[in-house]
Amino acid sequence: MVDVSAEQTWVVQVMDPTELELGDNIWEVKPDPELVASIRDVGVLEPVTAVRTAEGRIKVRRGAHRTLCAIEADKPVPVIVVGDEDTTTEAEIERIVSQHAENKYRRVMLPSENANVAVQLSGLGLSDTKIGKRLQMTRPQVKAAKAVVSSEAASSALDLYDLDIMQAALVAEFADDQGRVDELVWAARSGRSLEHIAARYRQADEDQAARRAYVEGVEAEGLRVIQTVPGSTDSVRYVEYLTDEDGSPVDPEAHRTCPGHAVRIEQSMVWVAPDGQVFDDDDDVPDEIRDEVHDEYRWTAIPVCDKATRHGSGKPSQNTQQAADARQQKREDRAAVITGNKEWDAAVDVRREWLRNFLKRKTMPAGAVAFLASEMLTAHYAVTDAFRDHHPLAADLLGITPADSEYVAGHWRDGTTMGLRKAADEASDKRRLVILLAIVLGGNEKALNRQSWRKDPYNKTSGCEQREYLQFIIDQGYQPCRVELLAAGLPTGEEGESEPEAGDDADHQAEGDDADEGEGEADTAV
Repeated sequence: MVDVSAEQTWVVQVMDPTELELGDNIWEVKPDPELVASIRDVGVLEPVTAVRTAEGRIKVRRGAHRTLCAIEADKPVPVIVVGDEDTTTEAEIERIVSQHAENKYRRVMLPSENANVAVQLSGLGLSDTKIGKRLQMTRPQVKAAKAVVSSEAASSALDLYDLDIMQAALVAEFADDQGRVDELVWAARSGRSLEHIAARYRQADEDQAARRAYVEGVEAEGLRVIQTVPGSTDSVRYVEYLTDEDGSPVDPEAHRTCPGHAVRIEQSMVWVAPDGQVFDDDDDVPDEIRDEVHDEYRWTAIPVCDKATRHGSGKPSQNTQQAADARQQKREDRAAVITGNKEWDAAVDVRREWLRNFLKRKTMPAGAVAFLASEMLTAHYAVTDAFRDHHPLAADLLGITPADSEYVAGHWRDGTTMGLRKAADEASDKRRLVILLAIVLGGNEKALNRQSWRKDPYNKTSGCEQREYLQFIIDQGYQPCRVELLAAGLPTGEEGESEPEAGDDADHQAEGDDADEGEGEADTAV
């Protein structure tokens, strides 16, 4: 049994941390912002250990870190004074050994254990907002922590690979697919943006759901669906490329009776008019309604033959062969365009969510004033269009709800404009600059579209504004995807990559590598 009968001289008292003297320590102590925030919320939970000097001051022996953070947080410190200071060599040896033992065997909580604290508080009825305030987390981080704890794969990745809680939440979202989990972890460890990868996964899943529904309809009509790429073997070809012994094209309607008749499901881009009329090619859209049409992706059943060797082997005429080669080249070029367009579409939400978080700041970041001045003085089309349109995207990025329209200085002012004005009236001068920056960024963002990644970023009449805008947000910490790098005129890291011509538009494209997950053979357009 431990002997506790010896007389103790310990004194417990609560002190102002600024009145404490910090003694020597075996490691350099600096305030930790997270601990400062915690102490500001809950106070110093464990007393520091101190001694009384010959001059009567209280000197900290163990707990210097808590003391410094308490000073920053302006909170009192509980102190256990264990006696008078001993300045002998033996006492110094004891101090060093005890400080070493105190820190060497202290286990840091695993990230997943930290995340589980939020889950436990939630189980006791605390809202995400209250949990965030108590644990110094944002509401999205609290939500992410719950998702991570519910996934073994995400919890392991969080602990093993130095992911942050938001990255681990993306792993949790795709935990059922080990291949995706591996790619996300590798991307995080390589410094790549997980948000872009996750956006492409979601897009691929939506594509697959739509494709499965389309395939069911096609098969219900009695058509046979194959996934083999036409041309990858001699026996599988598109019907439009088949010829008879004389070299004449095979009649597509007559081919329906061929035992090899089937279809391959591919994706195409079409242009849809307000009345529902569909155009397969952008060039077919009448000029009078060009500004009213919108493009969209649709699945298409393309006739193929997987018994092509049954047909004639006659050599097609030169004109027929040239036409076939041109169609094939157009198919390949447009397949590349539609892939890039999809990557661009997926990046839009990622980029705008980054902008929303970026614009929550109270002051302008470094380099932003110069960019703002340049944009306002240049007043290119993206900025002037934003003023004419009353800044709807800027208001969305700032989270500002439109106010009522008002009659001001002889003019009706749009509700969005009045909402922005109200926000500016209530803000500090530094925050007002951020609001003005949001207007310029919103204008530039709204001017981007699917064509942006195929423009010449150094073209003074069409590309330089988007290049300067994208370069600015990249400089501010945004991680771009491949097509955004192309739009910004920056290297993609893919040497020898050939991009489609700027005038090309997307036509037929197979669903690609990410569209056949779990459905057998890869189905990639050629």
